Amino acid sequence: MHGETVLTHKNWSELDSASFIRDLYDPQAQSTMRSNLAPSQCFKELISKEQRQWLYAFAFRDGRRIRHNANGTIFISGNLKQCYDYLENLIEMALPGAKNSPIVDGNFFITPSQYGLHTDSLRQEDYLQNLNSFPAQHAQRSWVPWRNIIIPLWVTPPESESQICFFKQRHLDWAHVYNHGNKTRGIASSYPIITDMSKVQFYDETGTEIPMLDNSLPYSEEHFKNFFQTPDGKNLTPPVRLTGLSPENTFNWTPGDLLVFDSCQLHSTNNGANRGTPWTLKMGLLLKFLHPIN
Repeated sequence: MHGETVLTHKNWSELDSASFIRDLYDPQAQSTMRSNLAPSQCFKELISKEQRQWLYAFAFRDGRRIRHNANGTIFISGNLKQCYDYLENLIEMALPGAKNSPIVDGNFFITPSQYGLHTDSLRQEDYLQNLNSFPAQHAQRSWVPWRNIIIPLWVTPPESESQICFFKQRHLDWAHVYNHGNKTRGIASSYPIITDMSKVQFYDETGTEIPMLDNSLPYSEEHFKNFFQTPDGKNLTPPVRLTGLSPENTFNWTPGDLLVFDSCQLHSTNNGANRGTPWTLKMGLLLKFLHPIN
């Protein structure tokens, strides 16, 4: 990642998703991901203030790996199974079967910047590097990325309002950033960047192929105006970046809510300027769960 700094706890040796994932281009992996897609969901006021405070403290007390990127976002990862255990009943209510995942991956993140369009399945680079420990045909490699959870922990100023938009498009592939019609320069991400949406085969929440001709359609003017444009007409996200996409659900970034979505689902956030007071800093927890190969 451009401008990345990484600090790792000297005793950290925890496995991650790259130790369990099948090659995502394997036909069985593709079939499993496609048959287990579902709509994004928001569970309102599920995580109490006390539970959010516990998670906040856990990140700095028990996290195993800290990194930050060029835009100032801080990521804290490792040891997240303890967070799942702490919230097990709530998570299983929102995502039945999460307990079957062999690993709870993800990270805490503190960011001053809205998130651009991306997916959060798994970096192919991590998978390839991990083949030295677990070869492609190893019996442990019998899982695929399934569903992710985001728990907003806090935002400042607290009176600000912002959103996260989940789109109908799912990309059954490794994690990517999508910047249609624009250059890759200046994007603070360790994910490969796709600059031409017309070449991507997307699927909807039922696993149905979305015609690739739709990838060139202009984005909804009404939705863009409501969530990605300031009242004075300034663009928070270049409209061309959302070419071919359709909004599925747009949820407020509200501390205490719990969001569930497909790991291969495209999503993006805004900075809240379209609603009045922009946020300047926010923190959340991303948890990632795997599904066994069908």
